[in-house]
Amino acid sequence: MDDVLKLPETMDVARARTLFDDLFRRRGTPLTIDASRVEKASALAVEVMVASARQWRSDGISFAIAPMSDAMLETCGGLGLDPGTFMPAHAPIAKEGGAR
Repeated sequence: MDDVLKLPETMDVARARTLFDDLFRRRGTPLTIDASRVEKASALAVEVMVASARQWRSDGISFAIAPMSDAMLETCGGLGLDPGTFMPAHAPIAKEGGAR
């Protein structure tokens, strides 16, 4: 069973450091982040979660953020992220002719 990290209502810049520490301690174990109570989410806090999601994926370990509050979904959308994958919602468009 995954470890569950429940986020507080406010995920501001000050909370981003604590979130980083919480995630760092859990590295190497399956993790689910419960973001259902988040009412305010800063870009920096979301960036910490994006980096963690990518690290867990690279390590081959389960990592999920669910459920997500409307505020979390809105912040992800505002940053151009797909909240399901924490990857860019739209792939960049390649210029015709490619790079030289």
